[in-house]
Amino acid sequence: GAVLVLNTTNLWRRALPYIADPRFDEIRLYLDNDEAGEAATRKLFENAPDSSKLADMRSYYAGYEDLNAWLLGKKI
Repeated sequence: GAVLVLNTTNLWRRALPYIADPRFDEIRLYLDNDEAGEAATRKLFENAPDSSKLADMRSYYAGYEDLNAWLLGKKI
């Protein structure tokens, strides 16, 4: 599988062509559990050509700032 890393949630628009790419059936979003992560997730769902391909994965690491903090076991 492919991985696209956005260094900042402000770059969410750059993900849109990848979401539209027919080679990708499912796109998992591992964004931060903060206001910026919420805003970027919302914008991606609202602007994606096919939002049914998107899966918001933040609930898997709820209580943690982000996926990395969850992997390290560092709660908020």
